[in-house]
Amino acid sequence: MKKTLKALLLVAFMLVTLLALTGCGDKLVATRETEEMGIKMEEEIEVSFKDDKVNKVKMTYTFDSKEQAESMESLFTLGMSMSGETTNLDIKQSGKKLIIEADAEAYAELAGEDVDISKDELREQLEEAGYTVK
Repeated sequence: MKKTLKALLLVAFMLVTLLALTGCGDKLVATRETEEMGIKMEEEIEVSFKDDKVNKVKMTYTFDSKEQAESMESLFTLGMSMSGETTNLDIKQSGKKLIIEADAEAYAELAGEDVDISKDELREQLEEAGYTVK
């Protein structure tokens, strides 16, 4: 009986671990390297879904220097304050990284996309824009 219980617990633990690692398919991660205005950056966009619709978005931009990240944060913050939109947008700068987090509505305003875009549609759009999507 103890061996059966241990085996069941091991299988349950493995299933929980597998689900945690895969995210149950509710997450999409896209990456690419680009150069904008002479500034090289690595981009990572992590999109969480709820009921196959965008729920939250985290965009991480990694620059060659802290100064570039600070400069881009200032430009982005200024641009957003001038537009008067995206109240549910969180912008943070840490070292060489600029991290922008948004809920579905803020992402829609920022990207000009429909909030109800499906995971497959977003995957296709990101791939067309040159991202590698996982």
